[in-house]
Amino acid sequence: MAHIEWIKIQNFKNHQDGVYSFGRGLTCVTGLNGSGKTNLLDAINLLGLTKSKFQKSDFDLLLDQAPYYRLEAQILEGDESFNLMIYYEREGKKTLKRNGRVLERLGEHIGQIPIVFVNPDDISLVKGLAEERRRFFDNMLCQADAAYMKALQRCARVLVQRNALLAQAREQPIDLGVLDAYDAEFAQLNTVLAVARAAMVVPFANFFLALYAQLAEGREQPSMTYQSSVVPGPDAGFAAALRQERRADLAAGRSTIGCHRDDYLLEMDGVPVRKFGSQGQQKTFLLALNLAKSQWLAARCGRKPILLLDDIMERLDENRIAGLLSLLKERDLGQAILTEATGERMRHAVQASGQEAETTFIEIGVGANG
Repeated sequence: MAHIEWIKIQNFKNHQDGVYSFGRGLTCVTGLNGSGKTNLLDAINLLGLTKSKFQKSDFDLLLDQAPYYRLEAQILEGDESFNLMIYYEREGKKTLKRNGRVLERLGEHIGQIPIVFVNPDDISLVKGLAEERRRFFDNMLCQADAAYMKALQRCARVLVQRNALLAQAREQPIDLGVLDAYDAEFAQLNTVLAVARAAMVVPFANFFLALYAQLAEGREQPSMTYQSSVVPGPDAGFAAALRQERRADLAAGRSTIGCHRDDYLLEMDGVPVRKFGSQGQQKTFLLALNLAKSQWLAARCGRKPILLLDDIMERLDENRIAGLLSLLKERDLGQAILTEATGERMRHAVQASGQEAETTFIEIGVGANG
């Protein structure tokens, strides 16, 4: 189980200089909008995944004109306690240290502290395009398997190169031998990704269905299905499909099949939840998917992720909130950090769940400057 004991934040977003301590189980962070609750969770996310959930550039994470940001935390994992620090300078250099030792490659750290972050904007996972769902599951698989992350990154580069060549072919003749070389690697990488995704779906879906049933008290019947144009199996299977689709690819100027077009169909009582689900049902889908992600990562990695739940009580009725808090306790999902603007509502929900004694409360003031 990964457990963050405390974090020190300097010049990160709207946090100038602050230290926050967390409980081993449930920690509730309250404060008005703009106080820095979400930014606190993002700092934890960055320590685990080496990147922000919201900004692509580290430069955009700096407070005002600060020359650097610095995040430091003490992490407990089993019987081992270690110090983790990320330091970023305005010039663009980012350094990650574990117990004072510099990690040369940030990618080597990913998966060491599994993170599951749920934010209201993540509802696009349920309501949005297939790309959102691919990103969700790819994030999960990358945290569990460095080889998958490497294959995913390489496949994305090959896809860009192959598409550029296909687009060029619409304007002038191309060397088909080069396209053959791209196809061979593209087929091999897509097969690796599809096999991993297909192997993940059944155990993940089992977690998801059980969690949803508890959150919704068994009132609804959700389902999840993996849809792919890449049939898991021998490399020759997708390689043959690529050859068959070559004329269509050349006409379109892009790759018309592959894992970049995969989707995960989410349904409620046999109909797509993104079209026909209520706000409460869609929010429950979002929660159940992320809690299942936490359980799947724990089973796969042997360590429970840190669960970051940002403003998740919005648009949930009292029964679903009670179900969530009960679920966090009963299933022992590990350390969970929740944010909520209204501290009174949070305390009431925690009291009703009978967990007040073991819950840590943190209140953040506007400006988050300590």
